[in-house]
Amino acid sequence: MNVLNLAAVLRMHGYQVKVLDMFVGLPLAEFQRRLREFDPQVVGVSCYTESYDSAAVVTRMVRELSPLARIVMGGPHVTFTVDQTFAECAVDYVVLREGENTLLELLLHLEVPEAIPIGRVRGLAYRDGDRITVNEPRPFMASLSAAPLADMSLIDIGAYKAPFIIVSSRGCPGNCIYCSAGAMWGHHYRARSAEDVFSEVVIRARQTSRKVFSIGDDTFTADVSRVREFCRCMIHADLGLEWHCESRADVMTKELLDLMRQAGCKGVQFGIESGDPDVLRSLKKGILLTRAENLVAHAFSIGMTPRCSFMLGHHTDTPATIRKTVDMARRFHEQYGVSCAVSSSTPYPGTYLYEHRDKLGITIHARRWEEHLFSEPIVSGRGFTVDDVREALFEIIGFLSTSKGPGAAKSS
Repeated sequence: MNVLNLAAVLRMHGYQVKVLDMFVGLPLAEFQRRLREFDPQVVGVSCYTESYDSAAVVTRMVRELSPLARIVMGGPHVTFTVDQTFAECAVDYVVLREGENTLLELLLHLEVPEAIPIGRVRGLAYRDGDRITVNEPRPFMASLSAAPLADMSLIDIGAYKAPFIIVSSRGCPGNCIYCSAGAMWGHHYRARSAEDVFSEVVIRARQTSRKVFSIGDDTFTADVSRVREFCRCMIHADLGLEWHCESRADVMTKELLDLMRQAGCKGVQFGIESGDPDVLRSLKKGILLTRAENLVAHAFSIGMTPRCSFMLGHHTDTPATIRKTVDMARRFHEQYGVSCAVSSSTPYPGTYLYEHRDKLGITIHARRWEEHLFSEPIVSGRGFTVDDVREALFEIIGFLSTSKGPGAAKSS
C-alpha cells in the first residue's frame, strides 16, 4: 500500500510511474522484459526485513539491465540499516521513514540539481564519494487527508483474494519494545478524518466489488471519537460491507465494540502477546490481561470473531511463562472462538528489542535477514532456548488445527 501511495503522489505531480508487484509473483524473464520496455530513469525498491535479501538481488539486476537508472530503496528495514544497505545493495539513495515528500524532492533534485541541492533533501541518505551521507530528518506529514488515495490501478487487484485494505493512520502511541512502528512513523498518532476514510471505503468497494475490507492501521481505535464518527457514517450508509481492524485493549471499551459491530465490524484483533503479567510489563505493552479478556469475551458475545496475537520467546520468558501463554491461547480459542495469530518473538531493526539485544540478554541465531520470520524461532534468552519456543509454537498450531472452538466439547 505504501508503494501505491508513493505512486499516487508522483503521478499527481506529472511523473510516469509503473509498479512491479512482486507480492503476487513475477517471473524473472517478465521482470526483465518490463524493465527494458519502460526504461525508467529512477527505480524504487521497497522492502521489509524478511524481503531484504531478495531486494538486494533485485537492485543488482536493475543495475545490470538499466545501468543509467538511479536506484532508490525505502521501507522499514533499510531505514534502520543504512550502512549495510549501501554496502550490500546496488543503490544510490535510501529514503528514510515516510517517503512521499522525500522521494518527490529527490526527483526534483535529479531534474534541477542547482535549484535543489542533494544536501537539502531531508530524510535522505546517499553516496557521497566513498562515504555515506545522511541528511537531517524530514518532519512527518501533518495531514494525511491531504494526500491522494493509493493508486490501485497500477496493480492487478484480481490477483488478490484477501479483502481490500484501508490505511487510515500512521504513528503509534504505544512503546512496545518489539515494534518499530513508532520509530518508523513517529509516536504521535496521525489520522485521516472519519469522513475521508469512509469516502475511501465507498470508492474501494466500487473498484473491487468486494464486500469485505480490512483496516490496516496498527491501532485503528486510538482516537475513539474518530472511530465513532466513522461508524456513524457506515451505519447511515448501510452499504452491506463487513470489516475488520486491529486495536489495543487499553483503548477499547464494550460500548465501542457494540457500535463497531452495528457498523458492520465482524472482527477485531487484540495484541495480547503473553499470558504472564510480568512479561507484559517488561515489553512495555501497557495492557491488563483481565481487561483484555473481558473485551474478547464481549466481542464474542455480540457476534464478532475476536482475533488475538500471541508471541513466544520474549526476553523475560521462561518455560513457565511460555506455558501460561500457550494455556491462555488454548482457553481463548476454545472458550471465546478466538482466532489466534501465534508467532515467535523476532527482533527487527528499529525496535528497542533489536537495538538493545545484548542488554536484554537475547541471542539471535539467524544468519540471514530472510530468516527473520515470525513462523520460525531464531532467538534464545537467559531463561529459555530456541527449542522451548519451537515446541510451544508447534503445540499451539496443533490444537488450533484440531479444535473446533466453543461448544465442541458439548457436541462431541
